[in-house]
Amino acid sequence: MAARAITWQLSEAAERPLLAKFDRRYPSALRNLLAVRLMLECGLRCGEVITIRPEHVDMATCRLIVREGKGGKDRVVWFSDDLRDLISSLLGRRPESDWLLFTRHANLATTMIYTHEADEELERAMRRRPG
Repeated sequence: MAARAITWQLSEAAERPLLAKFDRRYPSALRNLLAVRLMLECGLRCGEVITIRPEHVDMATCRLIVREGKGGKDRVVWFSDDLRDLISSLLGRRPESDWLLFTRHANLATTMIYTHEADEELERAMRRRPG
């Protein structure tokens, strides 16, 4: 059996300009920043991020329950205090919704919201990638 290649990750130097693009003054940008940080820092897939409900997040222990992730399995991930502050900020500004990441009308966000800009940023990061 052949060894699996290690997945390439963004360096901190590549992450900084990506995360700086989000203007925290607007709820939609805050939502998008949270989505990207959950993917980068917690290893969540885009489809897992958009289906997070507020009750899946335990702010006291910085624990997130990912429901029906890859293979239909549930798992637990932990997040930083800094990410907890970002989640709190978003929760204080979001409309009443069943979803942590919402649209303007409190509907479930879709992966399409994130893919276009993220694809462009990842392409730029890949071009800057050494070797």
